[in-house]
Amino acid sequence: MERPQQAITVQVQFPAIWLDEGDEFRRLAGYDVCLRAFRCHNFSSISPDHANAQGNRCSTIGTDWDEGCPHCSFWADNFNGIGVHLNHRDVTFVAISRAELSKIESFKKRMGWSFKWVSSFQSDFNFDYQASFTPEEARSGVAFYNYTRMDPYDTDREGISVFYKDEGGAVFHSYSCYARGIDMMNGTYHYLDLVPKVRDEEGLDGPQDLVRYHDRYEE
Repeated sequence: MERPQQAITVQVQFPAIWLDEGDEFRRLAGYDVCLRAFRCHNFSSISPDHANAQGNRCSTIGTDWDEGCPHCSFWADNFNGIGVHLNHRDVTFVAISRAELSKIESFKKRMGWSFKWVSSFQSDFNFDYQASFTPEEARSGVAFYNYTRMDPYDTDREGISVFYKDEGGAVFHSYSCYARGIDMMNGTYHYLDLVPKVRDEEGLDGPQDLVRYHDRYEE
């Protein structure tokens, strides 16, 4: 039986934009990880700040949170183990959040994750790639997100950005996607889309109301 995708992803292609590596990445806590990433020619960065389709706000680990949100953690559960495969295709994966590095490392340990995760605390990185917004933008309901002017619902949203280093060492921003476009990073969704009940979200107030931290399910 042919099954249509529940979320339609529009891939926006644009010319690769040259970046100053020092200005853009040296401000990240865990910068040494990003330096190692740029030894490869392809660098995939996910800013896993997430608000669900119903507008319930949350972020992976906000600047004043002690733990990440369960919805973003649902995505992060799919990141473990992929690094070595990507590395052998000349790609490095790094997650970036605005929380302080100490909070990230504590939550990462609790969840048993091993993927590379750095902090953009007190830097503009997430803002530069339209995954974070000022309080004024959040209050006004107007910000540039997902390639349009829209209500971001909060100061943090989800996004994926890709960077490329050429043979001469120049770094370029080559791709970004947001909102339901990041569903492609969630392997659990792909499996659910194959079964008869698919994601089984009918009757829920929000499409992820049943999602919990993987160590907080009752069964």
